[in-house]
Amino acid sequence: MGGRGSGSANRTGNPHSEDFRRALPRGSARGDNVRMTTYLLLYKADPAAVAAMPEPTPEEGAAMNKAWMDWAANAGDALTDFGNPTKAVSDGADDWVGGYSLIEAESPEAVEVLLTSHPHRAMGGVIDVYEAVPPPGM
Repeated sequence: MGGRGSGSANRTGNPHSEDFRRALPRGSARGDNVRMTTYLLLYKADPAAVAAMPEPTPEEGAAMNKAWMDWAANAGDALTDFGNPTKAVSDGADDWVGGYSLIEAESPEAVEVLLTSHPHRAMGGVIDVYEAVPPPGM
């Protein structure tokens, strides 16, 4: 697996290792000493409603993909990981969560601005936003 810290010999997942600390989302500095924070977006929708939706036509599918790509282009460098669809596989996992993305922004308010034209919301879905924070003492 690639990614940050993949060149080191320590791959144990030890939270005290340098590799593990380097891989933690801590935000990044972007011009003018503005500190950017990483936010996790969880895309949620009622599984019963999703299952009841008819299969989109090729044209509808293309329009949905275009809406997502347009949103990603609008988000620009703030979108650090487009993400993937997800599927709940463990007991107690929230089966309403259907995907995720990672973005960087200056504040929760800036995140909200990025989400105003989000296609998941336009389709009636909910987006839960979580700030990634470093573990205490790290």
